Amino acid sequence: MVRMENRSKARRLRWVAFGLACLSLAGVAAFFLSDKGRGGPADSEGAKRKSAVLARQFALAPPGSFDRKEFEADPATYLKTVEPGRCFQTAQPTGPDDVRLTMASSPLTKLPPGGEVSLSVKGAANAPVTFTSFNGGNFKESKLGSVTVQADGAGLAVATFSAGPGIRGDLRIQAGSPLAVGFQTFLVRVAGE
Repeated sequence: MVRMENRSKARRLRWVAFGLACLSLAGVAAFFLSDKGRGGPADSEGAKRKSAVLARQFALAPPGSFDRKEFEADPATYLKTVEPGRCFQTAQPTGPDDVRLTMASSPLTKLPPGGEVSLSVKGAANAPVTFTSFNGGNFKESKLGSVTVQADGAGLAVATFSAGPGIRGDLRIQAGSPLAVGFQTFLVRVAGE
């Protein structure tokens, strides 16, 4: 019990550190996006809105809170909103009957430059799962480095990753779901040609 509490405290401290770093980046970005940063009159409300949207686009930015009822009522809105930090937003363990996120495809994949691969995990049925690439490439579904997809009735979530032209080396991709405990990390090695 004590060990679990320490892990929980450590996780909260990491989120706080990530949040502070992202807020400082968002503040700088908001300044440059505002009229004030361009030398004109400042619209502080507009800058705040731009800053909030921009801050959540960083992979380490804490995502907005997850509301299961809201998601179930309108999954399309949640799925089309890209927030890379959702891959860190996972369920807290409560006991041995928890739904855990597990690998459903190989954790290590080799691709040629420009190649594609389907990455899959298994978790809670119909749950949202976010895949985020930290080193480049994009997902076919969003055309961005992060995508949230909905698992099927059996809990299988699949995203298609593309290593675009010019991408080389080892790419780390993390998948997480707010309705499953834990996350999974894929390594896509892009080499050749």
